Amino acid sequence: MAESASASTSVWYFIGATFIVALPVMLFPDMPWWVRLGSIVSALIVMTAGGVQLRKELRERNSRGGDSSSD
Repeated sequence: MAESASASTSVWYFIGATFIVALPVMLFPDMPWWVRLGSIVSALIVMTAGGVQLRKELRERNSRGGDSSSD
């Protein structure tokens, strides 16, 4: 059970990035361009962190699965 909980952590980064982009545009349609750009940059940072987390999770999953397929 703990393995499935830790495996889905990176998904929340990607969901958060989606909300960072979508919510300000939907809730505040008259935002200045620089605020929109800031939300896009913030979302890209969160997506990058999600990619790093996903890579970490995949490495952990592969190391637990056995070393039969070496790189």
